[in-house]
Amino acid sequence: MLTSREHEVAVAIGRGHSNGEIDGELHMSVATVKSHVSLLFAKLEVDNRVQIALLVQEASAGPGGGRDFPTVTAPGHDPDN
Repeated sequence: MLTSREHEVAVAIGRGHSNGEIDGELHMSVATVKSHVSLLFAKLEVDNRVQIALLVQEASAGPGGGRDFPTVTAPGHDPDN
């Protein structure tokens, strides 16, 4: 399962954003973006950003469109704030 932040990073990668673009969009450091990307490689069992982008595109295709990206919320974290 992906955390909500990992999910946000994966979606941004799916839109073709660079680490620098993601850091500005999601208000995190480039180092944090890189950490999330590394975790995505491991959790999604992929080797590169293109594979992440393809999985995001498949998931966004709707029901039967491919792999789901379930998210989890960290304890005490309100995703709406």
